[in-house]
Amino acid sequence: MAISDDFTIDYAAQTITYTGGFTGGKPDSIYTANEWYTYLMDTFDELGQMDDPIPVEAKTPTEYVLLFPWFMDDESFKALYEGSIRTSGWNRVPTVNNGIIQIVYSTVDPTGTDVGKPIVHETDNDSGVLVAFDTTRKVLWIRPDDATAANNFDSGSGNLDITGGTQNIVQTGASETGEAIWYNIYSLGTIELETEIYVVQVNDFTEVSTPTLTKLPAWWDTDTDFTAAQGVAAGHVDLLIKIMELGQLIDKGYLLVMARQYSKSFSHFQLIGTAAGRAAVPLSTGDDLDNTTGWRTVSVGSASGNYIVDEVITGGSSGAKGIVLAETGDPTSALFYYLVGDITVDFTNGETITGEQSTVTGTAGTPADYGPALDTDITVTFGDTQQDLNNGNGTREYSVVVDCNDNTLAEVYQRLKFLARRGSSSDIDAGAQSVIGEFYLGIGDARVAYNNGSQDDPFTDGEVITGGTSGATGIVTARHDTGASVGFLILRQVRGTFQNLEQLSGGSSGHTADVNGAPTPLPPVTASPFGTYAGGKFFGARGVWLSNVLGSEANNFQLIDTTGVVQIPPQTVAIVVSGLQQYDRVAVLRLVAQGGAINKNEFSGMAATGQSLAVINVGATIGSDHPSAGVVTVVAVDEEEEHQYRYTSFTGTQFTLSAGEAGTADAGGSTTRLVDSAVNFLTGDIEVGDMIRNVTNDEYAWVVKIVDADNIDTTPVASGWGDGDSYESNQTVIAYDTSDDVYVPFLLEMRTSAGSSSATITYSTDVYATVRVRQSSEVGGGGRIIPFISPMTIDSDGASVAAIRTDDEIIA
Repeated sequence: MAISDDFTIDYAAQTITYTGGFTGGKPDSIYTANEWYTYLMDTFDELGQMDDPIPVEAKTPTEYVLLFPWFMDDESFKALYEGSIRTSGWNRVPTVNNGIIQIVYSTVDPTGTDVGKPIVHETDNDSGVLVAFDTTRKVLWIRPDDATAANNFDSGSGNLDITGGTQNIVQTGASETGEAIWYNIYSLGTIELETEIYVVQVNDFTEVSTPTLTKLPAWWDTDTDFTAAQGVAAGHVDLLIKIMELGQLIDKGYLLVMARQYSKSFSHFQLIGTAAGRAAVPLSTGDDLDNTTGWRTVSVGSASGNYIVDEVITGGSSGAKGIVLAETGDPTSALFYYLVGDITVDFTNGETITGEQSTVTGTAGTPADYGPALDTDITVTFGDTQQDLNNGNGTREYSVVVDCNDNTLAEVYQRLKFLARRGSSSDIDAGAQSVIGEFYLGIGDARVAYNNGSQDDPFTDGEVITGGTSGATGIVTARHDTGASVGFLILRQVRGTFQNLEQLSGGSSGHTADVNGAPTPLPPVTASPFGTYAGGKFFGARGVWLSNVLGSEANNFQLIDTTGVVQIPPQTVAIVVSGLQQYDRVAVLRLVAQGGAINKNEFSGMAATGQSLAVINVGATIGSDHPSAGVVTVVAVDEEEEHQYRYTSFTGTQFTLSAGEAGTADAGGSTTRLVDSAVNFLTGDIEVGDMIRNVTNDEYAWVVKIVDADNIDTTPVASGWGDGDSYESNQTVIAYDTSDDVYVPFLLEMRTSAGSSSATITYSTDVYATVRVRQSSEVGGGGRIIPFISPMTIDSDGASVAAIRTDDEIIA
């Protein structure tokens, strides 16, 4: 259709309106700004219209001015592309210019037939013409009848009546006025087909100090056929976006244009429009070979053939669209896919699924979750955290923790891609902040150092910080305070530029600090905002800390701390003893030298440690060539005993012990049998080899067997385990002093099942050890064996020994 069929000029109301129709929120036809300008100029140069004011003038072939008194509503601008448009004369100046005003209202809405009719304030008699309205925003646009000061619609309350139309529209605020700008953006670059480009702007049409990012409802279409037919490159966009209203820039002119399709590399571009203009938005997406699993699967019945990987599939009744990442069966019996288009719509049971390229059809079952994208135990928590990678660089600052929870790094990467994809519209922060996944760019836009804080650690995570001189704003991702009112902030969603020495103010905390030096910009990783994955290795984005990485992947990642320093983990190696059976006792013990004795004084003695504590203090810094969790052994010299405690971590000169089990003994015990029906020893935190203390009688023993849920056996205690005796395990059973020694086995455990025992340490130099495997006291399991002993050298490749289990046929 011609543009004259899709735009209507109302000479009485002096409005220009797109009337070509919308389907699914998208205009049925779109036109270049030049075609729109040409149409209007051709119309208004007719002799019969020489008395009408010209509605538009051209500044350049892509920049146009809509002239007062003419008005065009926001929806009509959606039908234009390839040019920007600003208004002139919309700003009302009492006694000088009528202008266009906006009024907020409540309750009763106008209707479409009200546009162009006179509107009057019941009390003040302010009068004008209603030229547009928005029932979502509850806004009216009015052209006052004259420029008199008494006709400003500024009462802020009262009823507005439309002559011959809707009555009693309740005004709820004074009128506002000002010019408007529709900025033109167009994307270019390589975009994967079916990738939906989206635009992010604040959900407020004023310049606000606390902007809330919102994805604009798409009135554009990236479908190849549609855009190509309209002259826009396939897969790209060319749009007019409103960046100014009432003479104020919306979100200071910031626009964020994003392309994030799961299984593809991501792309985004942020720009600032402060005046009318046309701006290119470079975007580039491609196949992500490390993000190849879908997040949905569906069974397919009666398939006519095999669907093709990477083809588009559509649902016959639901309209759902997906991309096939894998299929099984011949013909296909199941599809693994991710959703595109409206990703809130999935396939429905019983509908026909058709392959766009293969033309294969099949009947859908009920879709289900699938793949690492749905690994919800992988969590993200924003905020300051200090972590030591044990690489010699000490404790470093990070601003977000990704808890891998012992998932593979490949799975972690795909989960993080899923959290940041288009359509991830919920809060992805496991903490108190609100971070929306599909808008997430990185830990922040800027690192701002401060001093002279009104208190130590003056601000709070998630609050808005404002610069007193610049007026710049940002939201705190993480605050890194070093004490003495000094530190730095990581700020996201920064608007404006913070200045050295200006005062910062916290919007919710009310605290202040001074900027200390020029802010440091933080470039994002556009392809994947938490970090990339290549060659089996995860490369973290700035400020991202990985916790609970699988021991087998301890060398498969690289981080960048918040200050921008690359942090490479030390080389970790595995120590493995294989060929073990149930009830085998296995130990790998450090030697003082090759072929030498067991090193039972690793730490130059022991630091004083009290009784009944959950720590072991040693006399020297604990080296990283110890398991991060395991068993620490105290050589109690005076007692001529060795006490073993399980630890969960260490730092500096201290081991932190596992909490252990505690309770009160029941009747039926003996000097070697502890009975307690209030706990479950099979699932509780107690193991063979643990130290256990009768607190009531101040006696201790070693756990030798977990009998069942209510009973354990120990080495003898003189007073026995009597009814009502209080006990605790895996806490220090006596007070130790500096005459006592400490050593840490690489491995020390009893196998509860057949398999391999292993530990991971940080390699620094070759270490000599002895491997010992024994079993003689248990009946059943793997059988009693002659003790196995073997030397072991732990080098840069780690160490592995297979136990040789020879039956001991002499043991009775």
